[in-house]
Amino acid sequence: MEDFIVSARKYRPLSFDDVVGQLHITGTLRNALTNNKIPHALLFCGPRGVGKTTCARILAKSINCMNPSPEMEPCGSCDSCVGFQTSHSFNIHELDAASNNSVEGIRDLIGQVRIPPQVGSHSVYIIDEVHMLSAAAFNAFLKTLEEPPAHAVFILATTEKHKILPTILSRCQIFDFRRITVDDITGHLLKIAMKEGIEAEEGGLHVIAMKADGALRDALSIFDRIVTFSGNKFGYKEVIENLNILDYDYHFQLVDMGRNNQTSELLLKLDEILQLGFDGAYLLGGLCEHLRNLLVVHSPATVKLLEATDALRERYVEQSKLFSLDTKLAVLDLMNSADAQYRLANNKRLHLELSLLKLAAFLQNGPQGPTNGSGQQSQSAATPAQTAPAPAPTPPAQAPTAQTAVAAQAELASTPSTPSPANPPPAASESSTKSVDVQSTEREETLPSNAPEAALPKSKNESLPQAEPRANLVEQEVDARFLENADSESPEVPKEQVKDLDSLAPPAVIKNEQASSMASEPASPETPKSPRRRGQFNTGTLSILDEHERQNQVQGVFIPQSNSPFSLTQAQETVLAFSQTLNAQGKMVAAQMMSKVEILQASPTALVFCIPHAGLQTTFVEVSADLLQHLRQHLHNDFIELSSEIKTSEQTSKPYTAEEKFNAMAETNPSLLDLKNTFNFEIKP
Repeated sequence: MEDFIVSARKYRPLSFDDVVGQLHITGTLRNALTNNKIPHALLFCGPRGVGKTTCARILAKSINCMNPSPEMEPCGSCDSCVGFQTSHSFNIHELDAASNNSVEGIRDLIGQVRIPPQVGSHSVYIIDEVHMLSAAAFNAFLKTLEEPPAHAVFILATTEKHKILPTILSRCQIFDFRRITVDDITGHLLKIAMKEGIEAEEGGLHVIAMKADGALRDALSIFDRIVTFSGNKFGYKEVIENLNILDYDYHFQLVDMGRNNQTSELLLKLDEILQLGFDGAYLLGGLCEHLRNLLVVHSPATVKLLEATDALRERYVEQSKLFSLDTKLAVLDLMNSADAQYRLANNKRLHLELSLLKLAAFLQNGPQGPTNGSGQQSQSAATPAQTAPAPAPTPPAQAPTAQTAVAAQAELASTPSTPSPANPPPAASESSTKSVDVQSTEREETLPSNAPEAALPKSKNESLPQAEPRANLVEQEVDARFLENADSESPEVPKEQVKDLDSLAPPAVIKNEQASSMASEPASPETPKSPRRRGQFNTGTLSILDEHERQNQVQGVFIPQSNSPFSLTQAQETVLAFSQTLNAQGKMVAAQMMSKVEILQASPTALVFCIPHAGLQTTFVEVSADLLQHLRQHLHNDFIELSSEIKTSEQTSKPYTAEEKFNAMAETNPSLLDLKNTFNFEIKP
C-alpha cells in the first residue's frame, strides 16, 4: 500500500515563487538576500495557514544555499539544500516553543548558538509558536536575541503577536502575513486539481476557498476530503453536501418569494430548510450575507468587492436591480436585527417565520417599497403640509396688571372686528386672545390636544389664534374682581374661609359681554401697582397666604419650655428604658450598646455618652435623635443636650517571660516574694 501524503505537505512551496498571496513578504526577503542585509532576528506573525513557517524554511535554505539563482531562490541540489529537505541539516534548527517553553529550554538553545555552523555561513534557528514561551523564558532569551553571534539568525513565528513581550518585539524585524484571498486560493486549488487529474468545477472550488477563511492549509485539507468523498470528479453540489453548507439558491428563492408576496411558499421553504438540519441562526446569517451582497452590487464600482464566481456575480446583479437602495437598506437592517435577537427568542421558529413575513412586507412591491394595511402603496414623500416647518412659537409675554388688562379688554370691546394681518405684532396677538369668539372657542375645545395645526377650524377671513392658558386668565379675572377694593381697608379674612381658586375660576375665554361690563367700571386714577402673585387676595397690607405662611414657619420652631432638674441616676434609668424600646423594635446592636454605655453629666443639662469603640459611633448617631426626644419627654427638661466621645481603653501588656509572669503573680499574692527570698529561689528564663 502506497503511503498517502496530504496535499498540504505534498504541495508545500519550496521557493518564493510558489508562495501564494504574500508578495509583500517574499519581495522584501528577496531584496534582503540580494543586498546581503539579513537581520539577525525576524518575527513572522499572521493567521494560521498563510505561509509563516514555509517562508521561514525557504529563507533558511536561501541563506545557506551554495548555488542560489539570480532571484535568490534556493537551488535544491547543493549539500545544504539536500540536507534540509531530508531533515539532516546541521545548520538549520527547528524548535517548537510549545514543548520547550521553560528557562531550561532557552538555556540549551543559548549553549547551542555558540557552536559555529559546519556547512554554510549561518546557523538558522526557526522557533515556531514563540508566544507559548513563558515570561521567564522570554527574559532569559533577551540578551542572546539582542546580541547573538555573527553566524546566528533567529526566525520566530507566531499567530498571536499580542502575547509576545514588547522587549522581544523591539529586537526583531516584524513581518505581518495577510489572509489569502478567495481568488488566490481558488486558483491554487485549480492548479493542484489539474496536476492530480481531478475534474473540479470552479463553483465548488470557490465554496472551498470561502470555507477556508483565508487559510490555504485549511483549503487543501477540505480539498482532500472532497476528493475522498466524490472521487476524481466533483462540482458545487458535492461540495455543499459534504460540507453541510446551505445552497445560495435558497437565499435567492426566499427573496423572490418575499418580493412576489408568496407567504405560503415562503413558510414552506423555511420548513424545507429546517428539515435539512440547518439551524435558524445559520439561515439568518446567510440571508444577511445575501442581502449584503445585493447591496454591494448596487453600484457597478463596488461589484468587485463581491467574492463570487462570474456567474454568481451576474445573478446577484440581476436580482439587485429589482429593488431600490432604500429597500435594500431597510431589509438588511431588518434581518440584521432579527439575527441579533434570535438567541434571545423563546420560540425560535416563530421568530424565524415573523422575520420572513416582515421581509415579504418590505419586498412585495420591489423598488416602490412596502404597502400599507389596505394594500395601497405607501407614499414615500410627505405632503407639503407635513413637510412645512412649524411656525416659531410666540415668546410668552409678561403677565399684565389688573388695570392694563381691563383697559385692553374695554378697548377691544369698543373696536369692530376686523381681519387680523398675516403677521400681527406681539401686542395685537396678546390682546386678541382675550376677545376670541365663543363659537370658535367651543369648536377648539372639541379638538384633541395633539391635533395638528392643519386640523384646527378656521374662518374665511381670520385664522384662529392660540388660546391663552387658563391659569393666566384666572389670574387676570381675580385681579380685576378685587381691583376696586385695592385701596380700601378690608377686614382680615380668616384662614379657614379662604377658598380654592379653582372654584372661582371663570371660563377659559372671557366673553365680549363680560369685557364690556368690566370696561364700564371706573378705573382707579392712581398709579398701577406691581403685578401680584397668582392666588393672592389684596388686603391693603399683607396677603393672607403670606401671613399664614409666616405663622406656619413660626409654629415649626422648637421653643424650650420645661426645665426640671434631674440626676445622673435618673438619666441612666431613662437610657436603660430606651434600650428596651430599641430591643422591641429589633435594633439589637443599638439596644445592647445603650444598655452598657457609660454616661457622664458634664453640666446639669449636658450628657456625654462614652462609646466603647469607633465602630459604634455610627449606630449612636442613628438613634441619637430618638434618644434626645425620649430623654426630654421622660425627664421633663427641654434643655438637655447630648454629645459622644470614643472611650480609649488602656491596653495592658500580657506577661511573656518567666520573670514577668512571676511579677504578675506576686502582685496578686505578695507572699510569693517572701517564699522566693526565704529559700533564695532563682527564676530561670
